[in-house]
Amino acid sequence: MSSLHKFLRLPPARRLLLAEAFAIACAMRVASTLFSLPRLQRFIAGLRPNASRYSEQDICGAAAAASRRVPGGACLVEALTAHYLLSRAGYAHRLRIGVRQEGQGLAAHAWVELESNMQGRDFGVSYTVLPL
Repeated sequence: MSSLHKFLRLPPARRLLLAEAFAIACAMRVASTLFSLPRLQRFIAGLRPNASRYSEQDICGAAAAASRRVPGGACLVEALTAHYLLSRAGYAHRLRIGVRQEGQGLAAHAWVELESNMQGRDFGVSYTVLPL
């Protein structure tokens, strides 16, 4: 079954969330190349929260699904998309960026934390969290 067919079979509210997450993921992909992370964070921090009918997990799942379909949509795009949608929905969370030693170099990862639960790829992998 194609992705489009699966999408069209979803309930309307779920399709709306995924479409919104995809639009935000595209915007975050472009914005992350044009603007600094502190500037993006200030923009997102200025959002006025609205009541959301979606759970935190639904929002994070939609951000993950959308970022996988955006060219160059790595963990930073997923984390920024979730950060935007969670902020707008009024959920308490933190954007995290971490690094770890990998062979001769460093590996970086971005995620959001909800009530001490890490949401994102590479669950359970230890990263040193950078101050934001």
